[in-house]
Amino acid sequence: NPIATPPLTQTYTVQVTSPKNCINTDQVVLSVFDKLYVPTAFTPNGDGKNDSWTIPNLDLADGTQVYVFDRTGLLVFTASGSTVNWDGNFKGIPLQTGVFIFMIKYPDGFIQKGKLTLIR
Repeated sequence: NPIATPPLTQTYTVQVTSPKNCINTDQVVLSVFDKLYVPTAFTPNGDGKNDSWTIPNLDLADGTQVYVFDRTGLLVFTASGSTVNWDGNFKGIPLQTGVFIFMIKYPDGFIQKGKLTLIR
C-alpha cells in the first residue's frame, strides 16, 4: 500500500516480487494540480453542451463534500462520495436562471466558496 504526496506531477514505478521471485512492474502517474478549476456557469437546456455542472479532477471519495445554495440560502444540491454532476434541478423541478453559491469542504477543513450561474 504505497503512499505518495508529491509536490509536482510525477510518474512512479511500483515493483512487486513474489516469494517465488516472480516480478511484476507497473507505472502510475500522480497528477498534481495547484489550483482546482471550478466552472462558474452552466446551461442545462438539453443541447448537449454544458448541460450539467461538474468539477473536473475533483475526487469526492476522500471525504470532500460539495454544496450549492440558492440566493435565500436553501440547499439545492449536494454531492459526496462520488462525482459532482448537477443538472440544475431541485427535487426534480428545473430551477430558474440565476446565481447560486457553491461551497466545497475538503477533509483537511479548508472551505472553498464561489458563485455559480445557471443559465436557461
